[in-house]
Amino acid sequence: MNILLLFVVTKLNLYKHLNRFLEGLIKQKYSNWRLPFVKGPSNKENKDWILETCYRDARFTSIKQTGKHLGIIGTMNMVFENALKNLWLIFWDSDNWPASENSFFDLNNQVNMFENTYFEPSLVFCSGIDVNPKNNKILRKTSFFKHSAKLTSNNYRNLLISVNMNGHQTTIFGQNTLSYIKFYSEKFNLSVDLDYFLKASLIPEIIYKNVELGIVKVGIISIKTIESLTEVIKTYYHRLNYILLFTFTVRYIKKITSDLKVISR
Repeated sequence: MNILLLFVVTKLNLYKHLNRFLEGLIKQKYSNWRLPFVKGPSNKENKDWILETCYRDARFTSIKQTGKHLGIIGTMNMVFENALKNLWLIFWDSDNWPASENSFFDLNNQVNMFENTYFEPSLVFCSGIDVNPKNNKILRKTSFFKHSAKLTSNNYRNLLISVNMNGHQTTIFGQNTLSYIKFYSEKFNLSVDLDYFLKASLIPEIIYKNVELGIVKVGIISIKTIESLTEVIKTYYHRLNYILLFTFTVRYIKKITSDLKVISR
């Protein structure tokens, strides 16, 4: 695998919440990763912490957020705009961290199976582990698809319509993805992943690979709100329209059932 480039997408001045993430990253047995911090209008304490972290380990660098790319979605779009084609991108939040010391090593083995072949994927989907960040208790394991498989755009779209879900935390953006879709839509906030992947499913040239590999732990603090629900409805209508009602209903029966299981633990 070429260099794995990670971006931590977080709110301003939350560097104190990155300790678990950074510790897991530094312990990775696969060392060919880089992490550029995107510097927004943060305070001096946060900026000093970034400088110190970059000084201690050359794999950490920093880039300045530009005026046209503001907020979390803007930051992700800035990364897309400036990414080199020989990189694999992962976007993690401040409440995400590697599932184990072998997470990137195992991911590298999976990606190497397809590099320089006709079936080299544009997007690779892995599994995640939702945990309680206070005690690290596992709440549930999440995956887009239950089996390792190559997927065409038609396969992928059918799975999305069947309400299979993947997010940016468990998605590795491959080398040619940005040739087709260069930006997240800034019309959405909480459902930007859903919109991006529905749009990707319309492009026949994009090839997908699903692997049963848990690479990330996701700290779950609360269940999503009415705001999220509203955005999901708008996104389905924007991309699917006539099958909105079926898709939305199935998705949220599935989601509510899963959330109830988590709440009861």
